[in-house]
Amino acid sequence: MIIPRNQQPLTIEQIANRAPSALAREAYSKRSERYTYIPTIEVIEAMQKAGFLPFSATQSRTRDLDRREHTKHMIRFTDYVYDPNQARLVKASASQK
Repeated sequence: MIIPRNQQPLTIEQIANRAPSALAREAYSKRSERYTYIPTIEVIEAMQKAGFLPFSATQSRTRDLDRREHTKHMIRFTDYVYDPNQARLVKASASQK
């Protein structure tokens, strides 16, 4: 089991601060027409509905400022959260009951 560094899941605002490109609503303008864009926010929302919560968000550095909002990013999810009442990690779905 991987223990998350954060004891609480990240909010959308925290994800935006750590990986702004994760909240981009369209593909980078210079992408090929064949490229299919899938907004990461939709993936985050689907993962949350499935019981997985975001605990880490990072993005690559870029020298081209135009690409900052469209650079490679990574969101890590877990289905465990820290429950202070039990002083241990529990399944996320169990802590929300």
